[in-house]
Amino acid sequence: MGRDALVYALGFIAQRAAGFLMLPIYTRYLDPAAYATLHLVQMTLDVTSILLASGVTAGVYRYYFKTEAPTRRRAVILSAWALMTLFNGLGALLLVAFAPQIAVTVLKDPQATELVYWGAANFALDPSLVVPALLLQVQRRAVAYTGVSLARLTLQLGFNVLFLVGYGEGVRGILWSTCIAYVALNPGLLWGFFRFTGRPPLRAALKDLVLFGLPYRLTEGGAFILTYADRFFLLGAHGLFVTGVYSLAYQFGFVLGYLGAVPFFMAWNPLRFKLADHPPEARAEAFGGGFLLLSVVMVTLGTGISLFVEPTLGLMSNADYHGAAPLVPVILLAYVFQAWTQAVEFGIQVAERTRYATYGTWIAVVIILALYALLIPPLGPWGAALATAVAFLARLVAYAVFAHRLYPVDYPWGPALRTLASGALAVAGYFAWAPQGFWLQLGAATALTVAYGLGVWGLALDRARRVALRRMAARGVAAAQVRLGLGAP
Repeated sequence: MGRDALVYALGFIAQRAAGFLMLPIYTRYLDPAAYATLHLVQMTLDVTSILLASGVTAGVYRYYFKTEAPTRRRAVILSAWALMTLFNGLGALLLVAFAPQIAVTVLKDPQATELVYWGAANFALDPSLVVPALLLQVQRRAVAYTGVSLARLTLQLGFNVLFLVGYGEGVRGILWSTCIAYVALNPGLLWGFFRFTGRPPLRAALKDLVLFGLPYRLTEGGAFILTYADRFFLLGAHGLFVTGVYSLAYQFGFVLGYLGAVPFFMAWNPLRFKLADHPPEARAEAFGGGFLLLSVVMVTLGTGISLFVEPTLGLMSNADYHGAAPLVPVILLAYVFQAWTQAVEFGIQVAERTRYATYGTWIAVVIILALYALLIPPLGPWGAALATAVAFLARLVAYAVFAHRLYPVDYPWGPALRTLASGALAVAGYFAWAPQGFWLQLGAATALTVAYGLGVWGLALDRARRVALRRMAARGVAAAQVRLGLGAP
């Protein structure tokens, strides 16, 4: 797991670093209102996906690793592609049909119909990249997956610069870039994909994926509300400008997920599903040790982003966006809770009782909608950020309770919470200090990062945990060096 997690992480770090370097372009060539429009287009595509295609790929890991039969495995992955292509194609047709209404009611601009058309094209093309990439994940081909991801991002960012800076095309240029990346990469991916799958019988796999994924439609609908509905409340109460600033702050939550949780789970999930039916003692290190390592990774990255976000935004964006900085730590706290939720959700998936994920999500939805209505009108983006953190915590608690009943796992919550407390103290110290000027901000962030690291190592983790983490990290680095040809096997 350590080898694959490191390879995935390297790829995602490169992706997000490149994406992060694009922020000065986005925040200088798109004003907050245009930035908000870009996110509203994406949210429209997400709603369409939830209504039609959500849950299609949710059961791929479970049913792929549930069998050793190659024909059955090929049927699972091909069925996922067929279902997602069908539903996304239908969704694209509906988006085109209702584009004028979406432009007026969602984007607040009757002239934005073309943006919806380009979004629909990207929506239709998405399955032919996503599902072949998912196949690379379940096959644990981390280097190949990372190569595809980096190729896609390189194309998108290169054309983003061309269309935004060179031609001033704004949001439309960003959508063009995404479409070009799909058109360039999809044919090669599909060629390799169909060579692997062949033409196995699909009936049983289609039925399994549909039944497994049905509860996830409600779950993903709730997840959408938890993640994006605050923008609509902000848009109604405070307008496009405030929504754009908040959207930038929220991007750092996605950055934390892509840098930390996503590569970690790509490596951890196949291992966990393989060990799911083993005796508890045989899977203890993979489950408990993996959870603690996830916690250290997420909290450390979140603390670093929170401490350095203010001087970074000062350099990378114009003054309109600087108000995003103090919102970032609250949003990152929510995404630490989300990573823990993804970890404990494993018990629900292994038990194949996915309705409990729906229950947990909708408990959080009720809480967050009430908090949006209560907090966003008077507090604006602060109300949205606080509501998000509280609701994500509620979802974590619900998932943990349900999962433990279905498939008990003893996760090391004590060290994980002490690690989180160390990060929270460092970030609170920075914003209480409120240093002014780039160099003072940079110095304060660096000093508090060192203090956090010492606190975690000396206080949050006991000796046994420190030894275990050193061992896991050393194995991961050594394995990655061998995989990349940098060391002896």
